[in-house]
Amino acid sequence: MIRFNGISKSFGKTKIIDNLSFEVNEGEFIVLIGPSGCGKTTTLKMINKLIEPDGGSINIDGTNISDVDTVTLRRKIGYVIQQIGLFPNMTVEENICIVPKLLKWDKEKCLERTKELLELVSMPYEDYAKKYPTELSGGQQQRVGVLRALAAQPPIVLMDEPFGALDPLTRDALQDEVKTLQQKLNKTIIFVTHDMEEALKMADTIIFMDKGKILQKASPEEMLRNPAGDIIREFMGKHMTQNNNQDLKAEDFMNVNVVKTTENKQTLECLEIMKRKKVNSIIVTDKENTFKGIITIEDLKNHGKVGVPIGTMLNKEAQLIHKDMGAKEAFDMLIETKRDYLIVVADDDKVIGIINKTSMVKALADALWGDLECMNS
Repeated sequence: MIRFNGISKSFGKTKIIDNLSFEVNEGEFIVLIGPSGCGKTTTLKMINKLIEPDGGSINIDGTNISDVDTVTLRRKIGYVIQQIGLFPNMTVEENICIVPKLLKWDKEKCLERTKELLELVSMPYEDYAKKYPTELSGGQQQRVGVLRALAAQPPIVLMDEPFGALDPLTRDALQDEVKTLQQKLNKTIIFVTHDMEEALKMADTIIFMDKGKILQKASPEEMLRNPAGDIIREFMGKHMTQNNNQDLKAEDFMNVNVVKTTENKQTLECLEIMKRKKVNSIIVTDKENTFKGIITIEDLKNHGKVGVPIGTMLNKEAQLIHKDMGAKEAFDMLIETKRDYLIVVADDDKVIGIINKTSMVKALADALWGDLECMNS
């Protein structure tokens, strides 16, 4: 358990944290959120003594952290930031094992832990362990940053807007992965964000801060139902106002986590993507993300040849809908065409999402009871 007792902090004449007190239970996912300058990052950094409070105390499992050696404390707390901070001259494996090596883990134990963690995020050891950060995508680098924070099995992990610089698809996927890892490994996570949608998706408990104080500490559902003030209500924004919204459009409830590839991909590469993503079809676009067709497992089985790009066997009969199409029209089309999904495009046929029956159920539930995403996170 982490306990803040009457914490205060000022920079010059500006009070950043004002008599802050709260508790974080073991295994809880806490999200700190609020307007810029509210004190959320300062609060996070006090836990690993990157910032020292002016007054009050912070206890971890009953021990005041001011009585604990700083290096010892930090080796038991994982830390992930937006800038990732991977060492460019080290391989993925070396980056992951920095803290375990400082803790004198032997080579075999480090190897076993690296393989275990990379497997958890679908980055096989054989393919990624010896690569350098510059050889990875932004999402892969951030995954390694998360794994590094988890490597020495710390009971507490601090995350300061870790996904803020990523594109929406990668961000959505990493949010799912981190939440799954947290539940699987029973880690206590304190997570800072300015994005209410991210907070609602990730948190067991949301702490909303303003001017160094806590305005509300509540579950996502409770905060949605009973926001404690106008500033919280404003942050909730669309998550509250979409209830019973008769003007719901396709882009409001589409799934943005689309499995896509390009025309130059070959048969075996596409089969590997389908296997990894557990899908039976992939949307195919050009480099500008313009829709070109779909490729199905049946297409690959009947026409695919090793070493031949899939562009020659694309299925052009997929159903495209514009992002501004009304919800009812989209629902009716999905049911009447008996398709697995509709592809949502912006202007110039740029693919931005899909609508399937899961999307439809969620949109209908949201219209009746509000944003239920927090109940499933």
